[in-house]
Amino acid sequence: EGRPWHNDLGEVGGVLMFTEVITARQQTELALENANRALQEANQSLKAQAAYHKAELNNFFDLSADMLCIADFNGYFKRVNTSFERVLGYTAAELMAEPFLGFVHPDDQAATVEEASKTVAGEIVIAFENRYRCKDGGYRGFSWTAASDLDAQVIYSTVRDITERKAAEADIQQKQAQIQGQEQYLRSIFEGGHYVFVLDVDSTVEADAIQRFHFSGWNSTLEKFWNMPREAVLGKSLVEVLPEDGESIFQRCCECVAAGQAITYKARVGGEWWLTTLTPLIDELGQVYRIVGAPVRITEQKQTEEELQQSQIQIRQQ
Repeated sequence: EGRPWHNDLGEVGGVLMFTEVITARQQTELALENANRALQEANQSLKAQAAYHKAELNNFFDLSADMLCIADFNGYFKRVNTSFERVLGYTAAELMAEPFLGFVHPDDQAATVEEASKTVAGEIVIAFENRYRCKDGGYRGFSWTAASDLDAQVIYSTVRDITERKAAEADIQQKQAQIQGQEQYLRSIFEGGHYVFVLDVDSTVEADAIQRFHFSGWNSTLEKFWNMPREAVLGKSLVEVLPEDGESIFQRCCECVAAGQAITYKARVGGEWWLTTLTPLIDELGQVYRIVGAPVRITEQKQTEEELQQSQIQIRQQ
């Protein structure tokens, strides 16, 4: 250390030098002090980074649109995110208070236990489906993807709510079954000895266009009666096949489509009286795509009715 030396007049007359001998021990202490200071700074930096990553992980966990959860090997949730709470209506504390199997639909519990056992054994489960009970008593359909940490004995899962998708699939299956039933009905009556014709409905043309309906079926009974082979009928419009009566049948078909249900009417076609039932076939979108016509020839009955009416008139006039 250097200090200035002053004379009696206050002037700097020289420099005094002070020295200190530092021993090896003191050098070691100083090095340790510096090392500790550096270690503390490093620890503070690591803590700050850990806190940042923890906050980042928490944000990812809680802000995810998907449902996320962590469960232990004893069958309890250890953590669930806010999406889990929102979908089921329970708080996180309520979900973690009892075994998760208690929330599973009774019919799905055995399969859930089996899949959970796979994850405990180290397998990855993908797209396993079951139903969970909501707080309001209803059930939601879930699709699970899960993997385990065998050392920590926990299971990490991502969950998709597939309730609406399953409902849509069930609706499609029901409508497909309905269509299959309609087609089976059509096949059963088509060659059963009755008069049967089929009209396809073209939804791409105007509702009042005569081309809206064209023949796609004309059974052998009609072939014989009208002496008209089906090859001459299929693909043609009502007016093309029945020039004089096609327009009136067209109006009846429009009524059938508008009603979305079977209609029955009496009409004179080709010089004969018919009692005709038009039955619409409806697709999975709820649209009429085909009409099955089942006419019954009632010419003799109609003549009898007319003769009876004429007789009654004559009796009243006498």
